[in-house]
Amino acid sequence: MKRPWFLWGLIMFLCCFSKITGMEIVFIPLFVLLFILFPSKTWIVMLLILLRLFLPAQEIQQEQGLCQLRKISPLKNDMVLSIEGRRYILKNFEGEEGLYKGDFTLEEFSEKRSPSGFCEKDYYNSLGFKARGLQWRGEALEVKPFLLTIIRQKIFDRAAVFGEYQGLAYSLVFGLKEGLSPDEKTLFSSIGLMHLFVVSGLHLGIYYRSCLYIVKHFGGPHICGEILGLSLIFFFCCLSDFHVSSVRTFLIYILESIAFHRKKKLDPLEAMGFVGFFLLFYRPSYATSFSFILGTLSYGILRVARVNSLIFMYVLMFPLQLIFVSEIKILYYLVNSLLAGLMVVILPILMLGFVFSFLAQAVGYLFTALMGSLEFVNKIPWAWHFTPPGWLSLFVFYGFLFAGVLARENKEEYFFIRSKKSIGIFLFLFLVLFQFENSYRRFGLHFLDVGQGDSSLLITDSGKTLLIDTGRGRAIHEHLQSLGIYSLDMVIITHFDEDHSKELNKLHYKKLYYPKGSHYPQGYPLEEGDVIQIDDVSLRFISPAELRYDDNEDCLVFVMNYKGKKILYTGDVGIKRLKELPRERVDILKYPHHGSRHSLERSYYDAVDPQIVILSYGRNNYGHPHPEVMQYLEPQFKVFETFNDGSLHLKNRGYRSY
Repeated sequence: MKRPWFLWGLIMFLCCFSKITGMEIVFIPLFVLLFILFPSKTWIVMLLILLRLFLPAQEIQQEQGLCQLRKISPLKNDMVLSIEGRRYILKNFEGEEGLYKGDFTLEEFSEKRSPSGFCEKDYYNSLGFKARGLQWRGEALEVKPFLLTIIRQKIFDRAAVFGEYQGLAYSLVFGLKEGLSPDEKTLFSSIGLMHLFVVSGLHLGIYYRSCLYIVKHFGGPHICGEILGLSLIFFFCCLSDFHVSSVRTFLIYILESIAFHRKKKLDPLEAMGFVGFFLLFYRPSYATSFSFILGTLSYGILRVARVNSLIFMYVLMFPLQLIFVSEIKILYYLVNSLLAGLMVVILPILMLGFVFSFLAQAVGYLFTALMGSLEFVNKIPWAWHFTPPGWLSLFVFYGFLFAGVLARENKEEYFFIRSKKSIGIFLFLFLVLFQFENSYRRFGLHFLDVGQGDSSLLITDSGKTLLIDTGRGRAIHEHLQSLGIYSLDMVIITHFDEDHSKELNKLHYKKLYYPKGSHYPQGYPLEEGDVIQIDDVSLRFISPAELRYDDNEDCLVFVMNYKGKKILYTGDVGIKRLKELPRERVDILKYPHHGSRHSLERSYYDAVDPQIVILSYGRNNYGHPHPEVMQYLEPQFKVFETFNDGSLHLKNRGYRSY
């Protein structure tokens, strides 16, 4: 069959992605595809893939022995902690690089809190880190900076010739985004240009072709240009700590060089599949890496598309981009295309600026004009908001795309796929799946995992939205983005502790409610006896009546009547207030104060007798949930914990966690 490596790369990606995301059911159609397309002797490859993915990983809670400590960046105190080939990250370490005899405990990285949010575990696993090192105790055997750290530091120091743009120049030339200031990161992120600060095919392609051109210009043989270019790319691989984008580009150029000298045309899809297969076999966690997915896909599209390749790439990558950025600014694609073209000029000038300091002033003028233009573009308010697609609709979209690519050499199959009937069926199936997933994910009551904090979101059948508390940090924004929500109809703040209200000023909403006695410049205070109605959902407030205690005890307590179920929200109230509340039976209890023992009023919980108890908490220094609380709850009720179980989605017919 044609393009076996492309198919093996695709199968490897789907296997790795399915295993990491817990969707192992995808293995069934993959086995069917394997049976149809490949001879039985190649099944050994599939067995190797499965062994690679399902071999049990050794669970280690503590490490000790000879360790190497190396700085991740000259601008950070984070360290790469290596022991017997295993890599961990040691945050905010003030010591020196070198060889140590030490011991430390391990802490797992946190999981993704929302479908399209940042996943600390996936991110660090894709960089080769297994866990976070804690409680480090070590004795230095040899204190000596690593050559890589020295080179990085000298490069950053040399970038001082660019003055106020030192960090920007360093980050842009070498694809190491730690040089950016917080304001610069915010600006480039909002316009969707952070990919310029990752060592990518764009950077390395410009450097590689520059080497070929220089050698050719001086009359040198082509192979000398290739050796110089590949050596430079390998240097960037080392500089970026072998980031997946730089390694992928390095391997692709090696394949192109081999094909050139063998006088054969390199099939870009086969090259993409071959490189992707071995990268994923080496490190399966690449399958959830934004850099790996978008970089590999864009390479394939640009090499395969026969006309308008850049437009074709933007169109085909659009559904996948919505998973990560669901707000698309109208000038996003124009600015990206323009800067991609300008990088051919900007990067060589910047490189020369590192060598010839007299060019630094000209580069400064260039950066001033560039930053001013980007700030102007960022202020243009017109943007489109989209609901991110689900995995099923994405599978259909890219499945149809790959089928079309594979059928290009067979005219009958290609014309069948490109026929109006096939495209119509595909669009119908895609839209039906998109609408089904959208409805399934959105409507209902969501108890959100926002870490050590509280937040719930109600989306009624008509699409109206009510947010109860905001938590703190970006988790709530990621949740809202994943559900395609950018403006809320109502917000209720049970009280103004930061873990319940920190993000309020960053949200767009029409109405705000909070407990009486709170001093807030806008909104409506609530007390015992008030009722709020939003479509067919009612909220009956049972506290506070009188303000006698502190903010926690005087927070809002209410019963939500949703689809025939009673849900009791208790905020952060303690035992004093719980003793005063009416004791009516409910279906679901939102346990107060993240599982604190100071809210453990057993007689009250026995009286309300919920079927489900929900505790919202994350990693914390308070000991939440306290052991005595769990000892009381677990034997009597079904307990759901956001830290362990993620978010809970209550629907008409049951619930699901995600």
